[in-house]
Amino acid sequence: EIIYFCIFLSAAVLIVTFTLAIFFTARKAKKSGLPVWDGSAKRLVMNLFIPLIAGGAFCMILIYHGYDWLVMPSMLIFYGLALLNASKYTHHEIRWLGICEIALGLAASFFLSEAIYFWGAGFGLMNIIYGLAMYFKHER
Repeated sequence: EIIYFCIFLSAAVLIVTFTLAIFFTARKAKKSGLPVWDGSAKRLVMNLFIPLIAGGAFCMILIYHGYDWLVMPSMLIFYGLALLNASKYTHHEIRWLGICEIALGLAASFFLSEAIYFWGAGFGLMNIIYGLAMYFKHER
């Protein structure tokens, strides 16, 4: 049951995160007089979502075959790969967030009994720290 809760929670976090990212990006682009949906934005979305969709499918396959304990580390690894892949089209700092997510996923794979803590640190704490760092660096 915890796996299904984590899948639901991570999907909710993903939806809220991307909704806020779109909102703030559109707001900043409007203030700057720039288009929101250009070729670079399309490439960013494609490079982000291909690893995310592959990771989601992989996690569903793990659950189907009964390897539930590998879902949380896999979520972190694929999320990190997606961020790393998309980092070519956005702020370079997202590359480091991706590397940290991958490292947390690998650590969670090694310490499976504590994977929930790594998962929480990756999807919660690391995103909060990244968001604050980006706010103070680029918005203030």
